[in-house]
Amino acid sequence: MNQKRYILLFCLTVLLTQGCARRDKYLDDIIRYQMKTIRENGMTKEEYHDMLKPYAMWDTRPQNVSEVKPRHRTTQSRYVPDYLWGYVGTRVLKLPMTEIFQYPQIFVRDAHLSAPGYIMEAKANLKDIEDLVLLVQQSPNKVFVQQDWLTTNAFNRVNEVFQQADRFWRYVIPNGSPYPMSPEIEVLKNFSFSFHDGLILKQCGKVRVYCVVKQDAYVVLMKGGVTANSCGYIWSEQKPTDQMLGHLFHLCRVDPITKRLYYYVSNGQE
Repeated sequence: MNQKRYILLFCLTVLLTQGCARRDKYLDDIIRYQMKTIRENGMTKEEYHDMLKPYAMWDTRPQNVSEVKPRHRTTQSRYVPDYLWGYVGTRVLKLPMTEIFQYPQIFVRDAHLSAPGYIMEAKANLKDIEDLVLLVQQSPNKVFVQQDWLTTNAFNRVNEVFQQADRFWRYVIPNGSPYPMSPEIEVLKNFSFSFHDGLILKQCGKVRVYCVVKQDAYVVLMKGGVTANSCGYIWSEQKPTDQMLGHLFHLCRVDPITKRLYYYVSNGQE
């Protein structure tokens, strides 16, 4: 995490703690909901991060706008989970600020160190990865998350719909809110994922990726993530760039594996 980002997140965390005349009601509601749930369930920092990682159940990054103004300070959308982690981590999980800001850094460091192993794993499982990419390309849906292996809050996701056990639900997003979650959900009756999307979720488990995102002609397969950061593979006809993947990614590493498959690390920095 660079110095500019550290200062920005520190200031936002302080503002969240102290309050401000100009508030972001939608984000305030999300923060209160998260803190209440963490306290009621005795969640650990690891469990919180499982919920907060990119495209997970508590991913607060605005998908459709590149910037927001929480507490009247402009910040890029991909940073929102970072300062929620800072605020919730200090207020509810009682973690020191040094650990708060080191946690994403440690993930990015480990993602770089893990590159040779992940690349070797991809080469050994190339046929399974190709099968997963083909299934995703044939689906009209764009986001697939398979986290039914979690010890708490296990779920699957296709686009905006979440599955927990036999219950399917989605967030009720208030008018005007840029955030893809809220404290209110709608339970869907007589609903299930398609057989094809079920195959995709099953193949995610086989390939050992927790999330697959389709963006135009590119398919991102995530091995891991922490707040604004992620790592994994990108399927692309040409070397991926930030411009291809949109405002939620910042690629600090792209290594070719095959002609169309790349290992990537996204660190969320400018």
